[in-house]
Amino acid sequence: ISLRESDEQVARELFFLTLASRQNISFETNMTDRQEDFVNYFALLAERENRRIERTRKILALISRPGTAEAYADSLEILKLYYRISADQSDQSALQELDVRIGQIPIDLVVAQAAIESGWGSSRFARDASNFFGEQCFSHECGLKPLSVNLNSNVRIRIFDNPAESVASYFRNLNTHAAYSELRQVRRKRLKANENVRASNLIPSLIEYAETGKDYLKLLKTVSSAPL
Repeated sequence: ISLRESDEQVARELFFLTLASRQNISFETNMTDRQEDFVNYFALLAERENRRIERTRKILALISRPGTAEAYADSLEILKLYYRISADQSDQSALQELDVRIGQIPIDLVVAQAAIESGWGSSRFARDASNFFGEQCFSHECGLKPLSVNLNSNVRIRIFDNPAESVASYFRNLNTHAAYSELRQVRRKRLKANENVRASNLIPSLIEYAETGKDYLKLLKTVSSAPL
């Protein structure tokens, strides 16, 4: 790779990651250009989050060494808190569960779910709440009220400060929620067998992500298989 090409790649990544800190993101109005911008943008955010997880796994490996748990007790407690592991679990049990939960998500899967859930960035929740994955919360003050919910419902769409926060929360959701336990087990088995983890391997485990069930999985398979 030439120096000029390398400089261009760095400049491009910095451009998109600078955008990530902004609350309101607008993409091209032309659908083809919109989709290209969207894919580039969220692929870079997903790549950054995967790199963060890679660094976290190195910390986990350090904590997991025999005789080091006590020295790194504070770090272990932070990981347990972030990855929603009970404080009552033993260190050994927590380390085993963290090994399953601290994992990367295929970039094409991240981009596909962001595209579907946000209408390629055009939805009200993407525009007004930087929420690109349809994440919900359950109190009247925690987010935006969906127009379609019952007046008495406390379901809200969670508000994020910027798209990067939405991506990080999506990763945490897939890596911790009980509904996606099978996804994490599939990923772990493939990694243990030195096999690549692709979107197609994980999609069947996302049956509970949307109310449309199997239809959602079909759409997700179609969008994720399109070339990035």
